[in-house]
Amino acid sequence: MLNFLLRHSADLSVTVRGLIWGKGYEWETFIPAVNPISYACMGLLPQMHRDPATISRIISILLHHVYNIDYTLPNIPNAYLKQRLRKICNVYSPNLPSLSPLSQSSRASSSEHGP
Repeated sequence: MLNFLLRHSADLSVTVRGLIWGKGYEWETFIPAVNPISYACMGLLPQMHRDPATISRIISILLHHVYNIDYTLPNIPNAYLKQRLRKICNVYSPNLPSLSPLSQSSRASSSEHGP
């Protein structure tokens, strides 16, 4: 769908004043000045529950399409957040196995079932 919209001149300069994600829920988040690229970046927020590698590819596609910039986000998945999550897990459940990236097969099966 993304490539279809880009091929058909989707206007990526549109900006809305703000977006409230999950209003009334414990993950409620306000994002000001939302445009297609910042909306894609929202996917990297932990409360959005999206695959960081997929979001990174989408951001790179949009940056190239709008600004002709070839840039790949280098810190995906976010090393700081992985360290924090590991520390939190060790505090609450010190006997859990260490965190490791999902295998390719488990990523494929989880993507079949949606976010």
